[in-house]
Amino acid sequence: MEHGAPGLRQHILQDSLHALWPSPAARCVLVQGLVVVPQQTAYVVERFGKFWKVLEPGLNVLVPAMHQIRYVYSLKEEALMVPSQVRVPGSRTRAAG
Repeated sequence: MEHGAPGLRQHILQDSLHALWPSPAARCVLVQGLVVVPQQTAYVVERFGKFWKVLEPGLNVLVPAMHQIRYVYSLKEEALMVPSQVRVPGSRTRAAG
């Protein structure tokens, strides 16, 4: 048996999975109805087209005929740039430095 054959089979399997499930939310479905939500992520789920609940990270159970993942929300922290503030002369604040 060739050494490259298992790697080739795995590569073909991964390509076929990406073709079947292009979205990250769909790729997390292990078995019909079991959903793994990654850390620092929340999934918004609808039941029959109306908001039902937000899935938190971990293993969750959904009924495929009733539930749909509508939005994947990242809970990661984002740095915001705050513009410098001008000190008003005569105010009771101290200048840095």
